[in-house]
Amino acid sequence: MQHHNNKIDAALLGKIVLARFLELPLRAFDRLVTQTESSTGFTALRPWVTVGQLEGAQVVHDAADTPQTRASRVLGEIRDMKNLYPGTGASRGLMFLYHRDSYAREYRFDDEGVDHLMSSPDFPAELAGVLRRLRLINTRNRLTHALMQAVLASQAAYLRSGQALALLPLTQAEISARLRSESNLSVVADPGRISRLVRVLSIALPSGKVVPLSGLFPKPRQVHCHFVDHVIKREKTWMLQGVLREPLTDGAIAAILEREYGLRLLRRTVANIRHALAIPDYRSRRQRMNYLAATEGFTAQLPLTH
Repeated sequence: MQHHNNKIDAALLGKIVLARFLELPLRAFDRLVTQTESSTGFTALRPWVTVGQLEGAQVVHDAADTPQTRASRVLGEIRDMKNLYPGTGASRGLMFLYHRDSYAREYRFDDEGVDHLMSSPDFPAELAGVLRRLRLINTRNRLTHALMQAVLASQAAYLRSGQALALLPLTQAEISARLRSESNLSVVADPGRISRLVRVLSIALPSGKVVPLSGLFPKPRQVHCHFVDHVIKREKTWMLQGVLREPLTDGAIAAILEREYGLRLLRRTVANIRHALAIPDYRSRRQRMNYLAATEGFTAQLPLTH
């Protein structure tokens, strides 16, 4: 009779714990960091643990005065240093500022001293638990910081302007590959871990608008939707200016996208996107415009009364 080993491999268990830790909402994560640092176990470990900040990370402390709801998931804000300090060569580009010290926290260990402590048969389980949490915090924050720097570089035009047309198609797998090839991360930035972080984080643009981090990873189809919608919204202005005599056909929209934006879409692709956006075809849009023109100046309809 064959017996199955129900014990989970330690390495697999560690991956499961990390995966769940990466999915913690920011407020729960902030609370965990605070509770860990105020614990007696952390105090006992202080001779071998130095509390610091991630290299290159910046924290904006005035954000603590901003009221937050329970559901708030704002990691921090982006500032365009070129606009803040025009003309200064040292302040070009975008900077990300974290809203809490805990989001940029990094613990540095006296490895020799910690190893000596853990080798003792009397080493308390409580301290072992605190060490595990500190390392988990380090892993999450290092991965988050590397992710933010990669996103700032990849979507800089959108992050500055907030305009949907500036978004570039981007996958989490692409960011994962970039981090694994270009950064010195001590943790593997696989797509699954990136995905878990992206799902729980939001950031504030220079305009103050809060966007989910997942919105910075649009699929090509989503980007194409923004462009088709943009061209159709310009249609009425062009007609008022006399540039157009009637609404654009799907083929005309495709031609404009290729000519003005270098975006090649088939006519039927434009039609599919238009249907998905619930935008009528050019005949229906023309009838609506004719109706509006014919009724211009009519007295507004009065509400029915009893």
